[in-house]
Amino acid sequence: MHDDDIPFNTLFSWLDRLYAQAIKGGLGTDSAEKLAHHYLSTFSDIHQAADSLVSWESSKAATSGFITGLAGIITLPVALPAGLTGLLFIQFRMIAAVAILGGYSPDDLRTRHLAYICLGGSVAKELLHNTSMHFISQLSFKALEAASEKTITTLMMHSTVGVATGSASRLIPLIGGIISGTLDWLLVRSSGALAVEIFLPDINPHHN
Repeated sequence: MHDDDIPFNTLFSWLDRLYAQAIKGGLGTDSAEKLAHHYLSTFSDIHQAADSLVSWESSKAATSGFITGLAGIITLPVALPAGLTGLLFIQFRMIAAVAILGGYSPDDLRTRHLAYICLGGSVAKELLHNTSMHFISQLSFKALEAASEKTITTLMMHSTVGVATGSASRLIPLIGGIISGTLDWLLVRSSGALAVEIFLPDINPHHN
């Protein structure tokens, strides 16, 4: 292993802790379960509830991204800014809430790996183009774990360009805010859309 290799175990340990914190809520935010129940009490249709949830969380991320001027791209946990941690917190809580709407337990290890895949959004769909999103939750645990690791690794490989772009854009605050807000909206929207596709397919999901 080279010195500049990604500390893979460290990354996943950090993501595990952040995911656990996100589903519990805190710092003025409800738990993923309360978030899901809020939308269930507002919408009679589960898909409408999920779509509204994803839209609102995406808008919230865009507003936060505009204010903080962050790029919204995953970097090494040892160098993560607080605002970026907040973005991942939003994504994890949203994905877990969608999973709950689909009848899945956010505490289940398989659900957590599915959440990591959802985090990849369009990147994950490209990596898993030969796998139907409707049936990905039924993959063996080993295959599911491998898919989530591949997704996170690919996202980190893409981070270098994103961080460089974000750093340059912050030299002009207004442009940096617009770019950051747009990127954050796209990231959350993409991950949320994939979560809906995986946890709430048109057919009955395989519940854990």
